[in-house]
Amino acid sequence: MITKAFAKVNLTLSVQGKRTDGYHELAGIMHEIGLCDEICITPASLGIQVKCAEQPGENNTAYKAAYEFMQAAGIRDGLVIDIEKNIPSQAGLGGASADAAAVLRSLNELYGYPVSQEKLFEIGKSVGADVPFCLHGGCAYAGGIGEKLSKLTPRQMHITLVQGEKGIATKELFSFYDSITDCRDKNRKESITPVLTAWENGDFCSFYTHMFNSLERAAFIKLPELAETKKRLIADTGASAALMTGSGSVIYGIYEDTASAENAAEYMRSCGYRFACVAETKTEAYV
Repeated sequence: MITKAFAKVNLTLSVQGKRTDGYHELAGIMHEIGLCDEICITPASLGIQVKCAEQPGENNTAYKAAYEFMQAAGIRDGLVIDIEKNIPSQAGLGGASADAAAVLRSLNELYGYPVSQEKLFEIGKSVGADVPFCLHGGCAYAGGIGEKLSKLTPRQMHITLVQGEKGIATKELFSFYDSITDCRDKNRKESITPVLTAWENGDFCSFYTHMFNSLERAAFIKLPELAETKKRLIADTGASAALMTGSGSVIYGIYEDTASAENAAEYMRSCGYRFACVAETKTEAYV
């Protein structure tokens, strides 16, 4: 079975506090985009094997997802999972979560849906906080640690994704965020409402004004070049808005049309950025 694992962007991300279990309470808007990894699942005689240039073996989220699925479904078959990575790591694009979600969806289809949708989402949450959204797809409001999802209206957007030489580990950035009191904005919790209202009303002018990522300031302190990337996307390429996705380190710009997004990507590559590509938002959810 061959499938695709699609990335996501955070159109708004509010960190609303740290939970007793060590995770952070979040609120925001996620949207699936067309950038994807390609996955091939092949039956094997014994065990689960993951082939991936970046992270092969049992530490890969695709392995964890496959293992938990097989346990839940009571299946003893072996699998070989080949992953061709196109989504950069430590980027805030949810690449590892997308891979896990694609594997869960594919295995459930392959074996005739032995696992309910509710159980599939439960498995996904145990593998990673963003996996439930990647199982959901489309556009959604995400609360909790990212697993409490409410469907939102998906919209077509033209996005340019840009990453420099350095990535940021999610745990490292959240830890740094917690250690810096001036990165905590108690008023952000209330500010999620105008963002959601603008999105559902299709009022992009208001949406661009209100969209934010609570983790940006912490990330910009750790990697000052990220702030420069955001500035360039707006000032030099004419992005309607620019924001860091997730815990970074990808900064994306939003453009009026595909041609403008492609011109922006070309310009950013000419400035020496290692990764700059165009992606459209996906307008159909899986559930």
